[in-house]
Amino acid sequence: MTTQQAERRVRVQRLIDRAALFHVFVSPDGGGAVATRDRSGAIIGIDGDEAVHRFEMELDPRLVDRPLGINTVGEQIGRASLRWSIVPEPYVARPDRVPPPTPLEPSLSQRFMIQDTTVHLGGRGDGFRVFGVGRTFPMWTGSRGSLWAAAVANVVEGFGVFSGCAGNLTICGDLSPDRGFVGHMIVRILDPEGGLRVDREPPPPERGHRADPDSTYLTWVGQKAAGGGQDNSASLTPSGEVRGFNIPVDLKRVWVGLDSTAEGIRARHLRTGDVIGLEVGFGREPLARTSQSGTALFPNRFEGVAKYTIYGPGRCVVGTVTTNVLEGRSFSVTYPGAPEEPGLRFGFFAPVVDGTGCFDGVRGILYGAAGSVLAPPPFEHLISNLYVLRLMDRDGRFRS
Repeated sequence: MTTQQAERRVRVQRLIDRAALFHVFVSPDGGGAVATRDRSGAIIGIDGDEAVHRFEMELDPRLVDRPLGINTVGEQIGRASLRWSIVPEPYVARPDRVPPPTPLEPSLSQRFMIQDTTVHLGGRGDGFRVFGVGRTFPMWTGSRGSLWAAAVANVVEGFGVFSGCAGNLTICGDLSPDRGFVGHMIVRILDPEGGLRVDREPPPPERGHRADPDSTYLTWVGQKAAGGGQDNSASLTPSGEVRGFNIPVDLKRVWVGLDSTAEGIRARHLRTGDVIGLEVGFGREPLARTSQSGTALFPNRFEGVAKYTIYGPGRCVVGTVTTNVLEGRSFSVTYPGAPEEPGLRFGFFAPVVDGTGCFDGVRGILYGAAGSVLAPPPFEHLISNLYVLRLMDRDGRFRS
């Protein structure tokens, strides 16, 4: 790597990391969503008002035989109004369209649309309105079942400190017609001027009630190795055509945080720690990019498969997780000071399809929100991807 390449790497990585990243937990306490029904009485979605809490998570460093998640639901910091509708499989969702009434089938995986959903944070009018799409997943352990839901949503309007900001959310939790949504949101808002972030640590959360005690959240960040050596390579079909990229990325411990201050909502600067694993992924875009794609109404789509290897002490392998990206949406970004860089921001969710070692037999969904500069090889790929793995963990063996 030349000096010029090294300088570019550092400069671009800093541009990518200029984003306010934080977690929130949504639950129906103090309100709740109710099922919406069609004329026949069939449930076709949920509509209502829910509480938004601070939510902190980290990966416990005592990786002896398995990773442990420290999950803390804190004090209420806002509210979220929800309007989610089940939609037919081939339906093209738009914020200005009303979907046809589609009955919820809890035993099937179905698509849904997030419309007219607004998150209010703090007490100064800060918040944002989002639009997005997702999918339900029936999850069973023995005779007990629950309906999971995962989605990617784009910020279409910001209020207060978020006014004029671009960003996206990735969502994963339980969906119940009787309770509404219970689960987690990763929020990633572009912050090129640094006005949404602070260097100081937020105060510890006031530990509150955990509304989904059967789940555990593990988190890490994916970034290319600092010294290089993790170049992407083209994945070829048997006939030699390029079908996507093979993408290696280091996995590191990560900390993000949220605080409500006198000046409004502020996020802690992204902080990373030791390398705790390796991702080797395959990704592709099923539709070619155009001059009109990568926008709020026409995001780029991507899909793929990835294997995540988690290390214990001495970088011994304690387990692996293989996932299948079913829904990925990316939006084009122009970085101030580097308009020539092919920037992207994106979100995705990927069910777990296989696990080994400590993850043998686990059920869950891996999801994330990221910033990236990506072009075909040999162009150097840089990325900062905040991952969360939500596991069905009724016996608590992945919780610290």
